[in-house]
Amino acid sequence: MKHIILLYWLTAIISGTAAISVGLFLYRNTRNNILKCFLLLFISLFPLVILLGIYYYCVINDVSPGDGYGWLNRFTALFTAFVPYTTVRFRNAFEDVPNHALITRITLFISIALAVQYIIGCIAAPGLAMLFLRPVFIALVLAIIYAAGSGVVLTVLRRNQPKTANRFHDRIGIAVSFISLASLPLFIAVDFWFYTIAGIESTHGLGILPGFFILISISFLVLITGRKETVLFPAAVVTDAFRTRFKLTDRETQIIAFLVNGERYHAIADMLGISLVTVKTHVGNVYQKTGVRSKVDLLKILSHTKV
Repeated sequence: MKHIILLYWLTAIISGTAAISVGLFLYRNTRNNILKCFLLLFISLFPLVILLGIYYYCVINDVSPGDGYGWLNRFTALFTAFVPYTTVRFRNAFEDVPNHALITRITLFISIALAVQYIIGCIAAPGLAMLFLRPVFIALVLAIIYAAGSGVVLTVLRRNQPKTANRFHDRIGIAVSFISLASLPLFIAVDFWFYTIAGIESTHGLGILPGFFILISISFLVLITGRKETVLFPAAVVTDAFRTRFKLTDRETQIIAFLVNGERYHAIADMLGISLVTVKTHVGNVYQKTGVRSKVDLLKILSHTKV
């Protein structure tokens, strides 16, 4: 039993490290505020996963965790306090959601109240910290639902977005959001299994975190494998200067704008009402004019060349 739990945690640490590196890269390059908000919350959880694993190891091997549990409480408080920051930092990300001002204020009020309540419990009255574990776990779940749910709602309700906008990163946000929401019951069940069978009674819901990291890591792996070139060069934009320099036609510019934002040839043909052969012909003409052989080479020019 203990070997299974430790393997579960080690897998979360290894996969989480890879996911953090991808998350930081996406955060630096994406223009999607909802995705940035989710990535900040995701990255801030990682120290908590490491501390939780150390606590697991101590409990399973009958080693006194000493002050380790206190540090687990403190990191939980730190993450809870981090939620108001993301709410304020990306408050404009809610602008397309109905009653966005009210939603933002309610979320901010709840997160600040929970953060202050827990921090006071740890610092002013450490003996009362256990009383706040349940509310803090609720805050963690609310934070994930807040990031995931807002991403889903915003992406579904956004109707006025230009067709040439970077819809690929919107799809990243909504996919990760749905995965997060759908996986919560599963990981809560895993944590309940720890509580009832393995005898680890003190995590009070925090056991969802390792599984959460494993799932997001798998999602990022699929993302990079399927759309590697778009993830590597997400800031590519077809500018007027680029169009003038290489003497692109209006149709070629339109098709390339879709292409660099992650759209497939079939999708471009459907959106523009033209044949697949026509799309491929225009793309071939652009490759010839710019002197490149592939989409990756074209993205390099768009991303790194000032035109």
